[in-house]
Amino acid sequence: MGVPMFLVKLMDRPKLGKVKLGPEDLICIDFANRLRAYTLDGRLSAVWCHIGNEIGGGHGRSSQIAYSIGKALGVISGFPDYVFLWRGGCGLLEFKSGTGTLSENQRWFKAWSELSSLPYEVVRSADDGEAILRRWGVLA
Repeated sequence: MGVPMFLVKLMDRPKLGKVKLGPEDLICIDFANRLRAYTLDGRLSAVWCHIGNEIGGGHGRSSQIAYSIGKALGVISGFPDYVFLWRGGCGLLEFKSGTGTLSENQRWFKAWSELSSLPYEVVRSADDGEAILRRWGVLA
């Protein structure tokens, strides 16, 4: 049967070139690349997305406008980096570098998730993220 073309298109990503990335960005890109491969080879039985809360948070006028529109539309500061949805469940992953800590809004969102009985994990590496997905039963 093969991989549906829409999935191939959804999993496509641009090359970043010589963009300077922080440690958390590097971990997340590694994880996302693995997720793309697992999605295309059928090993991941969930839909997933990175939530780009950091996008539009710059200092220029257009960034401020985009951020304001996002907040009006429902962007919530502190939302975790990745959301996974599968039949009968969901899970949330927040990635941090080896020394990174949750911001105040991230702690509040984690508390809200726990109050709602939603699986929420803080992750330090792509390997740790994979282990959690296996524990949740969505990665073969």
